[in-house]
Amino acid sequence: MKKLILLLLLFVNIPFVYAIDDIGRLYSELDALLVRRDEFCKMKEARIDSIRQLVRSNMTYQDLFKLYDKIFDEYFTYRSDSAYYYLSLAEKIAVKSSVQSYIDKCRINRSFLLSTTGYFSQSLDVLNGIDRSNLDKTMLFDYYSAYEWVYSVWGEYSADDTFSFDFRDKEVIYNDSILSVLEPSSNDFMYWSGELNAKKGKPREAQRFYEKALEGLEIDTRLYACVTCGLALVHKSQGNMKEYEKYLVMSAISDVICPLKEKSCHAGTCYVPVSKPGAGFGKSKQVYKLFHGGCHVL
Repeated sequence: MKKLILLLLLFVNIPFVYAIDDIGRLYSELDALLVRRDEFCKMKEARIDSIRQLVRSNMTYQDLFKLYDKIFDEYFTYRSDSAYYYLSLAEKIAVKSSVQSYIDKCRINRSFLLSTTGYFSQSLDVLNGIDRSNLDKTMLFDYYSAYEWVYSVWGEYSADDTFSFDFRDKEVIYNDSILSVLEPSSNDFMYWSGELNAKKGKPREAQRFYEKALEGLEIDTRLYACVTCGLALVHKSQGNMKEYEKYLVMSAISDVICPLKEKSCHAGTCYVPVSKPGAGFGKSKQVYKLFHGGCHVL
């Protein structure tokens, strides 16, 4: 049976230097970070509290919406009940202000939260309620990513179901849509091109795109975590188990030190199934599912 443990992504700024070919040192770095998990949790809570304290009753709808949306981002995948709460506050402001872009953003965020917590059909219902023709162009990436994400996780959940092939086909369609709104020379475009080729069963082509996507990326970004995770899986599919292990640990380390400030990988997913915890993973006995903005520990 697959065992998927979600590695907690926390806000922390840590000096970080390592030789990427030194697997032993990578594990040591990861172990050292995991030991400090409680400390990082406190730092993240302090960060969220500092944002909450900015809320004032006399704020404009615009300022209040931005703060609630920011707090939602911090809680998303970290604490789902709190994420739902602050999303509901943002939704109330969106309705009161009658600003369509606020309403649409809340719908997209609710879709992400629903699909991440297993409410797949409800997530699609929310997305289908958005008028694509009137959607702010700056939201197209998130809009297509939300569709790609729900079909991705629903397809994984229904891996042995007759509907899984349809979910995978739609996942590919929305991956194409994501590429249509990205700058072709950007790291994000290279990453999603890697994702598309991986989904189509073309690991070598996917590897080339992932490697291009990795160029110039800082380790403390979500995109770095997503790209290295993608590289891990394509190397695994080609039988390169040492590279698979190296990139998987690199991705896990990035997840720990990533500052949770961006949404560049809304639907970036890394599934790493093994027969038992720790199989082929040296000292650190974790298996990861890495996705948008962070992870839970189960």
